[in-house]
Amino acid sequence: GGRLLTAEEQGGGDLGGAWVWLRSEHAMKTTLQEFQIKTVPMWLHGDVHARLHNGQHQMIPDFAGNYAACGSDAMRIPGGATTLVQALLQEKPNLSIELGKIITKIEYDDNEAHVHYRSPDKDD
Repeated sequence: GGRLLTAEEQGGGDLGGAWVWLRSEHAMKTTLQEFQIKTVPMWLHGDVHARLHNGQHQMIPDFAGNYAACGSDAMRIPGGATTLVQALLQEKPNLSIELGKIITKIEYDDNEAHVHYRSPDKDD
């Protein structure tokens, strides 16, 4: 992950964070199903079209699989992971994200997860 934005002004290009592995990421699979967010298989076949730093375009035939660091079971979220963030914010508009914190414990009950955290400059 890391980047969760989609470049709308540039035609909707995904800027990262869109791969998911539904066979092993069970919580992500459940969350995507809960919000009715579809996934599509990562395309591993075909040509690569690259735009070079000088603005020129280059096509490399049958090279797509070489760029697939994600592996063959990866799925993508159409529109990028920002699709999930937007769904979460629509459902929970007061949702906040704490940056720069250290998670010390996660407790689960029937419907929620409670995350305990501390600032990095504090002792446990």
